[in-house]
Amino acid sequence: MKLVAILCLVGLAAASSRGGLGSEGSIFDWESGKTYVFKYNSRQLTGFPGLATEYSGLGLESQIYLSVESPTKFSLYVKEARYVRVSHKLQSQGSEKDTNWRNLELPEYTPVPSEYAHYLEIPTNFEFERRTGEFKSLVVSGDEPEWCINFKKALVALIQTKIQDSQSAVESNKIESGKNTETFWKIKEESIDGVCEVMYQLNEIPPYMIKDLPKLSETGHHHEALEKVCKGVNQFFELVKTKDVSSCEKRSSFSYYKPGYFRCPTGNCDGMWSRSSITRYIACGSVSNMKVVSIFNEGELYQNLLAINTEKVLTGTKQTLKLVKVEDHSEIKRPNNPKTLKSLLYTYKVQDRLISNGEETGESQQMQQELTNQESQKWAAAYKTLPRNMLLTGTQDEDRKVPIDKIKEQIKHLLKELVEKDLVSHKDIAEKQITMKALNIARGFSLLTTKDMETVYEHIKSERADEYKKQTLRNVFFDTLIMCGTENSVLVVKKYIMSGEIPPVQAATILMSLPHYLVTPTHKVMEELYELVTSSKIKEHARIYNHAIMSYTVLLEKACVADNRKTSYPTFVFGEFCHPESDLVVNKWIPFLQRELRESSSTEKKNIVITSLGLLSHRNVIPVLVPVIERSTEGASNLNRFLAIYSLAHAGRRNPELTIPIVFSVYSNRAESTEIRVAAFNTLLKLNPPMAVLHKIAAYTWSEKDMEVLKVVYTAFFSLKEQREFEPLMTSSMSLQRKAAVVFPLMKPVEGVFPSSGTVYSSDYLKDLNIGFQGVSSWTSTKDSIIPTEVYTKMVYLMDRYTFTPIEIGVRMKGLENVAEELVKLITSRSARVNRGVEGAYDQIRESLGAEWRQVIEKLRIKAREGTGVESLVYVNLMENAPIFMSLESSSSEMIREKIVRFLENPSLLREKLGGENEINYQRVFDLAPSEFMIPSDMGFPILIELHMPLTFSLRGKMNVHWDSHVPSVKMDVKTLFASQFTGWVGTICPFTEEYVLTGADEHSVINFPADFSIELNVQDQKLKIHAKVLPEVSEPVDILHFHVRPFIVYQKNWDLTPMTLSHNIKFISSQQKEQTVTKNFGDYLGLSLKGILKTESPFANMYSFTRKMRLYNMNPMNLIRFSWANTALNENEMPSIRKHEYKLRYDPSESHTREVEITVATGCAIKNIDSEVRYHAVRAEREGEAGVPFEVREVTDRSVHPRRQEKIRQTLERMEVQSGVGVTFLTTIALKGSRTRAFTYSLNLAGGAEGLKQKWSVTLESESTDKKVCINGMMHLPNSPMWRVKDVRATNWNYHFKNVIGFGHECTESQIKIEGTSKVSEEQKEWSRESPEAKELHKIEQRSGSAAEFSEQAEQVKLQASTVDEIDYRVEYQNVPRIVMQWNSRAIEMLKGYWWAYLKTTTPSSSHFHGESQSDTENVRIKIHPRSKVFDFTINRRSETIKFQGIRIPYPFTYFFPTSSIQGSRGMSIRNLAGRNAYPECRLHKDSLKTFSDKTIRVPNIHDQCFHLLAADCSENKRFGVMVRSLGRTPAQGNELKVYLGRTEILLTPGSSYSSYNKHMKVVVDGSEIPLVRDSGKDIKDKTGSRVATAYLTCDNSIILKSTTMNVQFDGEMIDIQLSPLFKSKTCGICGSVNGQIKDALVGPQGCVYSKPEILVASYRVEHGSESCEPLPREVEQELIRENEECATYKEIPTKVARSFEVQAGECTIHRHEIIEKSNELCFSKVPLTECGAQCRPAPEEGLLKKEVDFTCMEKNRMSYHYMEKIRNQQVLRELKTLPTTFSVQKKMPRNCVPVRGF
Repeated sequence: MKLVAILCLVGLAAASSRGGLGSEGSIFDWESGKTYVFKYNSRQLTGFPGLATEYSGLGLESQIYLSVESPTKFSLYVKEARYVRVSHKLQSQGSEKDTNWRNLELPEYTPVPSEYAHYLEIPTNFEFERRTGEFKSLVVSGDEPEWCINFKKALVALIQTKIQDSQSAVESNKIESGKNTETFWKIKEESIDGVCEVMYQLNEIPPYMIKDLPKLSETGHHHEALEKVCKGVNQFFELVKTKDVSSCEKRSSFSYYKPGYFRCPTGNCDGMWSRSSITRYIACGSVSNMKVVSIFNEGELYQNLLAINTEKVLTGTKQTLKLVKVEDHSEIKRPNNPKTLKSLLYTYKVQDRLISNGEETGESQQMQQELTNQESQKWAAAYKTLPRNMLLTGTQDEDRKVPIDKIKEQIKHLLKELVEKDLVSHKDIAEKQITMKALNIARGFSLLTTKDMETVYEHIKSERADEYKKQTLRNVFFDTLIMCGTENSVLVVKKYIMSGEIPPVQAATILMSLPHYLVTPTHKVMEELYELVTSSKIKEHARIYNHAIMSYTVLLEKACVADNRKTSYPTFVFGEFCHPESDLVVNKWIPFLQRELRESSSTEKKNIVITSLGLLSHRNVIPVLVPVIERSTEGASNLNRFLAIYSLAHAGRRNPELTIPIVFSVYSNRAESTEIRVAAFNTLLKLNPPMAVLHKIAAYTWSEKDMEVLKVVYTAFFSLKEQREFEPLMTSSMSLQRKAAVVFPLMKPVEGVFPSSGTVYSSDYLKDLNIGFQGVSSWTSTKDSIIPTEVYTKMVYLMDRYTFTPIEIGVRMKGLENVAEELVKLITSRSARVNRGVEGAYDQIRESLGAEWRQVIEKLRIKAREGTGVESLVYVNLMENAPIFMSLESSSSEMIREKIVRFLENPSLLREKLGGENEINYQRVFDLAPSEFMIPSDMGFPILIELHMPLTFSLRGKMNVHWDSHVPSVKMDVKTLFASQFTGWVGTICPFTEEYVLTGADEHSVINFPADFSIELNVQDQKLKIHAKVLPEVSEPVDILHFHVRPFIVYQKNWDLTPMTLSHNIKFISSQQKEQTVTKNFGDYLGLSLKGILKTESPFANMYSFTRKMRLYNMNPMNLIRFSWANTALNENEMPSIRKHEYKLRYDPSESHTREVEITVATGCAIKNIDSEVRYHAVRAEREGEAGVPFEVREVTDRSVHPRRQEKIRQTLERMEVQSGVGVTFLTTIALKGSRTRAFTYSLNLAGGAEGLKQKWSVTLESESTDKKVCINGMMHLPNSPMWRVKDVRATNWNYHFKNVIGFGHECTESQIKIEGTSKVSEEQKEWSRESPEAKELHKIEQRSGSAAEFSEQAEQVKLQASTVDEIDYRVEYQNVPRIVMQWNSRAIEMLKGYWWAYLKTTTPSSSHFHGESQSDTENVRIKIHPRSKVFDFTINRRSETIKFQGIRIPYPFTYFFPTSSIQGSRGMSIRNLAGRNAYPECRLHKDSLKTFSDKTIRVPNIHDQCFHLLAADCSENKRFGVMVRSLGRTPAQGNELKVYLGRTEILLTPGSSYSSYNKHMKVVVDGSEIPLVRDSGKDIKDKTGSRVATAYLTCDNSIILKSTTMNVQFDGEMIDIQLSPLFKSKTCGICGSVNGQIKDALVGPQGCVYSKPEILVASYRVEHGSESCEPLPREVEQELIRENEECATYKEIPTKVARSFEVQAGECTIHRHEIIEKSNELCFSKVPLTECGAQCRPAPEEGLLKKEVDFTCMEKNRMSYHYMEKIRNQQVLRELKTLPTTFSVQKKMPRNCVPVRGF
């Protein structure tokens, strides 16, 4: 039977140009002169099918009358319509388990009201094309509302069946045939939601299967019609029409969303949403004469509402048309007031005009053009197209127009309620729905004209209220006004900014949020904003100007340039607002920014303009930035160049082929500064360069001299290659990850995991939540800074296929060290400053130096190492909004003089500026994610989708700064409130009741502290007081913390501004799981009645649920913070669920004894030096008559200043019995006031000190209320160790003895835990230091280079090996400890057994008797470390058992801290491992080999000539120290003499009378007086005033160690080792070089000249006085020194010349190139090249753009199409494209002529 039918189909297909299908105008045979009556039944339901059967929506049933005038002309009208508004829990019609939305029983239907039924009965005439059956036109009545028109359009789309004739089908490759039969085909077809690809499939159905089709013969009438129409017919067919919504040429949806973008086509989007639409036609007859008897249509839209992996919200539409009778008609009815429509796309009715969606119909552009120049009422009508306002277009009757007065009254009421009640009262904050009220106020504003908005504001101003309340009203009013995002709101805001009504701070925040909210950036809006931004009013305030420039640029980027502009804005409704070549972008804004850049004399303003240019990803920005990069722009600073390079990252994103060569040239130029090269490298990575560039970068690392650049490159590639690949994270950065994994092995390695500079990429993916993040953090230290001068971080969230950037922060702070140094000069030389001004400070510093040290400075003519000027900027971008940007550039001295000196010299100015009482009144209402969508359903009714993340923050109070004498105390009283929501809903409209019918979910968080908070800081008393007092009006329970998730269904009137979550029609959806409540009371000890309440429908409400939830977050607490909104309940499968879930922390004041809490923290500090008593230091007011800072820290002898603190810290230090030490005490008092007043006082004493080689520490925590203490007292005896020679290090006995006693009780002696033991270097480890590969290599170096081998890296490694501690033995003794301590100790050991189970070797029970309840015990522990394999063995001997672990791997990150070297110590070694460098820069001189601070080894044979040579000195203005050396003989073996200058003090380290190479007897002479030294003990060195300047030590090998606050010097008469504080980075000079880590700065002389060889360097630092045996410098060396001093070569930063390279890359001004349009499965190419302007050119503004019809040809994505695409990108013209068939044609705008960008 089937074979016969197929043969018949084949024959008919060959005989007909239509393939034998149907008649003219349709596949089906519609008989002219007949009216077909169908029974129509439909439903559109929205709900959470995975949660419950509560649904919202609409049901409709009626009789559809389809009259056929001819095979191509029809008329349609609807009668007997009945509807049901659904907002119920629905029951299944059959089995209870059948909860499919299709089969749920709807509530009882109601007849449609007569005023609406009248519209349905109006006939609609439509016509199809004769040959193809394609829709041609539609005639409706102009009186019909849009919902009725769209409903009928949807019915027409159901009737439409389209096919192309065979010839055109073959030419356009539209029909896909199999075996020469046309049983299926694909075609582009227009319907209510767009022009999409539709697949038809025709199947024959055996007659016996007809009865099995779903409800085909549901009614008797339908059965009779079936018998009549199909009488005598034995063939039945099913035509299936499947729509592919991912392949649509046009769309009629409304979309607006911020921030972010979707990484998927505009159709289906994987797990985010998926939509399907299938229509089935049942017909009888033959293939050429099929008669329709039934039509079934089903569509589903699944959405992930909260963007996490929870239950999805479903919107299902189902329509059935069943033929019930066929009757004759005499004539076709015509509509009154006829309007002809040429499109089936969704239609809006605006100002009595019918506008169909679709970006290329021309109607939407016409609407925008007509409305642009008309009054604001027209735009108010146009904004009814917003999904939030669609119901307001329900009818056009005069009595049903938008009730503007009612809306204004509601807005006033909500504003007043927010300000007077909600933001003030702390009761039931969560239930007040503050943020939802703000959203509804914004919705109300979107319906008002400018005049209405101004009326509301004037009414608010006229309210009788205090200024405080008026300010709050103004804050909330303008925040919600700009949130509505309409043109009218922008015009009102502009008016009030220009008039000064809006304060500057609020104006700046409004402008900053403007790109986030503006829904329709029309030409008029953009022109108005352009006028505002460029006005003199804005330029008057620098802060507003900065935000205005940034905001307008971001708005242009989002609306005109961004790739997602067509979907993130409602372009399908209003048409495309602008494009990259718009006149506003090309001929106005970019030229304006260029003029501002060129004409501005302010570097800060240039920074703003450059950063703004970087926010615009337009190719015309590149030629503007290029001159700045190569510093050819007048006045361009280093910071300008820095910003310009980073700006290329965004500006060049669309043109990487132009920007990558520029940025790579800057990076590869080693004459550039560190920060510029790092900026270029980070920009390169953002542009995702090709592999060839990355290979070059890897190759350059092997010859890289700038260590900071090398660290950045290495860490970036290392972190990139470590990122794991996950499908949802497949972005460009993951593509870069794969490249980095290939390139990384080719790079030069760098030590350290946290170096001083670096770029680190990170990512994580939460599989069960289906969300993840990608982040990058970068920091850069320059040669002038000790801390990173630049810090940048960016976080990108990936929620399935949706991506957005919540935060991006960049900070640059360069030159702050110099500012601090300038301040020190001014503060420490007050009298000079008062008498001789600022310059007197420098004279005072010079006078503080010793006479001989001053002579050395003058003799060498040391040029002060000037610090860089201050360069600071802050860049903050939240939620892809307009960024906050501030910058400052000035010299440090200028900044001091202008900003700070006047306050230091006249503190009364500071008191005037900061003193007194100030009001704090700050409110902010913000919607982090305003998203609105409308998708027409197959029924013609809209599917409304909204998603919002509103938040409200309120801070109210006062701040009082009180000055007691010269010392300030600060008191601040504040009330805080924070509420945030993450809410979304999906639904439709019920036009018959004028209501929303919605299903949604509400996630709400509230932080509410019902108390006044005051913070008081008293500097002189060194006290901080925090006071919290419960508000007197709070008498009932209050929720301090609240969080809930509630799914709901609701219906609400269209213009009712009541928040839907407060509507009396709302119903919260309950799952099948019974709700359970868990409560926990606590806080009674503190007198607080606190209750934690958890209400959830999750089956898990215990600790297991928390553990499972942490697994969802990959057991990472940071992920819990990053994705806090995803903290929902768990379902039965332990997966996230959107079901009801609520937890809160409730405070009950009526049950609480405590009404006030006061916390006072007082601090104190004391210092003990050798041979001195404990001296207490306190903050004191400045002495009378002195100018400067209002207070200082100085020593006090009066014990009554802070008696308790002084006594406690004194007793602690004296009890430790140390020679020197420091102690700090914290005295904390917590007072609980109320009906049961209580106070708790705790003191914490921390102290540390030394007694010879003993290091001691003490920690005491004491409760004064209970008189109980916890004490930790310990010590460690360090070995007296050599530091230099390998042989001495190997011979030393590296034993450490340590002891620690933990005591608790009244005197800390009742219960004690004593830990005592030793750690040492084993002989095995020392033997390894002789046999290791490094030791063997060192032996070869010694044979080759002699003593110079001590400077090699191998020597350092061998010394580390010989001093690495690998054995630790200690004893733990428990004395009378509480039983719980022993129990926890046993549990800890059992946990160790489980955790290290894989390493557990033996567990031997002891034979000794042990009582488990004993409170005393002893344990012996032995740890054996194996440094080479990074593992250790662990043995515990207890009285009950012996436990042995073997081969335990040292876990990350402890591998950076262990094993520990005795030479460097754990801290020094950790810093080296983590940062890749020593903690303190080191210079070492041994014989004629010198290792500089920059780790460069040079030979200095001429240093041993009995003249002093300056090794190292502070070469800043302060000249705080200097170190000189000279030889006492002709050879190094005769010894050297070292002279150290510390201020006025001169310290001479010189060999004693018995000195020899075997007996290195040394002596110390201070200012001419020798001081004795004793081993294992330190000796303080004091200046003439008695102040300690340094401490001297004598080591076991008779070396002298001199320690000061600025440096450490070790000297044995032959070898010299100098370690400097990192604070002197780039401030030192001398033969040892500069402390900046740059090898290239190793040969810099005293005047800053770079010398050619070390001999000249040594001669430049030669001091010929001070030594009688000093001989003159050899003449040839002297002449060469003079010559090089005259030439004075210096290092300069040479900007990279990139302009010429860019011009070559940019090519010609006018180019011709094929355009490429990429679709989901096709590539489309323009058949002829289009005219474009080159990268350095723009369209001529006077000639405008030319509109031209362009033909495109499409082909599948395959090797050939990609080959074509590559050719086009190489600017080749493909003439063969002309011969290919035309797929579609579009109008394109092309420039008539192009002119250079520089010609602006």
